[in-house]
Amino acid sequence: MGWGALKMNMIYSGEHDLQEVRKSVIFKSLFYIAACISIAIFMHNTWIENLNLYHTILEATCVFFALAIFVSIWYNYERNSSRNCILALGFLVIANFDIMHAIYFLQLDLNINSYFDLSTRYWMIGRLTEAIIILLCTYKFKYRLNKWKGLGIALSIVLIVYYCTISYHDYFPILLTTKGVTPVKIVLEYIIIALYCTSLYIINGKILNENYEENMVEYNYILVALLMMIPSEICFTLYSSVEGIFWTIGHMLKITSYYFLFRGIFISTITYSYEKLEIKHKQLEDAYKKIEKANMQIRQEKLIIQQQDKLAVLGQLGAGIVHETRNYLTTIKGRCQLIEAVSQSGKVKEYAKKINNDVNEVNAIISEFLFLSKPRETKLEEVSMYDIFESTKNLVETSSLVQGIKVNMEISKEERYLLCDEVQIKQVILNICRNAVDAMTETAAPTLDIKTGYSEERNEMFIRIKDNGKGMSSEDLEKVGTLFYTTKKSGTGLGLSICYEIIKQHNGRIDIQSNPGKGTSFTIILPCIKDDEFQEAMVSV
Repeated sequence: MGWGALKMNMIYSGEHDLQEVRKSVIFKSLFYIAACISIAIFMHNTWIENLNLYHTILEATCVFFALAIFVSIWYNYERNSSRNCILALGFLVIANFDIMHAIYFLQLDLNINSYFDLSTRYWMIGRLTEAIIILLCTYKFKYRLNKWKGLGIALSIVLIVYYCTISYHDYFPILLTTKGVTPVKIVLEYIIIALYCTSLYIINGKILNENYEENMVEYNYILVALLMMIPSEICFTLYSSVEGIFWTIGHMLKITSYYFLFRGIFISTITYSYEKLEIKHKQLEDAYKKIEKANMQIRQEKLIIQQQDKLAVLGQLGAGIVHETRNYLTTIKGRCQLIEAVSQSGKVKEYAKKINNDVNEVNAIISEFLFLSKPRETKLEEVSMYDIFESTKNLVETSSLVQGIKVNMEISKEERYLLCDEVQIKQVILNICRNAVDAMTETAAPTLDIKTGYSEERNEMFIRIKDNGKGMSSEDLEKVGTLFYTTKKSGTGLGLSICYEIIKQHNGRIDIQSNPGKGTSFTIILPCIKDDEFQEAMVSV
């Protein structure tokens, strides 16, 4: 993983492993230092044979990296930090000094009387400028220098240094002789090393500070560059001749350090900007998809509301029609009963009875419809659980629904109290029993099991109604209780929907277990009153 990707993870996923980052930087630096030393040793003989050529190529490469740093920031000057702007202008100055160093190196002759070592002087001025610029970049500046003013200042510095080094060369100490580097140069090199070390210390501290995540990539590469610049400068304090191995190693480390500086600036100003743009773009795409999904949901909910409004209007209209129909049914029922009582014909009485039963069925459907269109108010009262169980037993035993069906009852004697509307609970029980009976029409030995009980752990009572009918599939189970959904050929899908609504109003629930061909079990579960609440209610009474 590159440092750009590492930075993405640290910023966007929130994973901060800064110690690992520091270790990665150190190992990477050591690897490249070892690689530079190996290459320098391997190429040293060739280097000496073509000293001017190789030196010019290396210095030209350094100049290229320095100018590339300047250009990459210059064209994004306003979007870059003031720190990067100083770095860009500084490396423009350094590039000019490196150019002069390379040019005067070709004319280097330590044996002539007029020699005053311009090449080494430009080298030292370039390194000193480099060390100062990097040190300045470790600080945060609030003021951003105007790009053209900054360019003017940078070029003015270059021209002033050119003029002073040539016109007042006698005032400058000699840095390189036939015997090697002078003490003055060594002192200057160690000053530069001290500046590098100071920058290294500051940047290392900032890498360990989570507030500097925004500059993490840039700091990582500068840190690697500094770790290579320091041994590079040490090498330049040790060589006794331009043909020495330390001189070759120093130049290899220098060009590699420039490469890492350029890479850090390029990634932080260009590559990382595009990566950040891609991430923002992806975030916008995700946000757009969420908005589209939300809009779709809003449209669907709007359609549902419109449909519900239509159903409400139809319900009100239907309720009026059904109410009027019920009046006619009452008349039909009364006349059927009159025919049944007066007629002497057995066949007529049989037809009248069938009409009367059909009227009862239609009347039951109408009652369910009226309950949905205008449900009566639930009247919650304290009722004994035992009384409900006994009432359930009597209700089922006296009902004509269970004729011809084996009924097994297991009634609990537990005495607890609950808040409920007893009439509505009986309606739910009777409705579920009716559905159970309908489900067993094709069963050879229909059996209805009714069990009641109490869960002390949950403080809940339950009534379980189980049949051995045709059962339901998993798809049907998911839709049970949905308005107008039914598995019966002549059903309306109103009964169970009403049952679910009643139990919901009682803060209870209905659990269903079913297997096709094996039957279905409905368990009505209702919460009981806690003992302390019941005692408080009794005291208040």
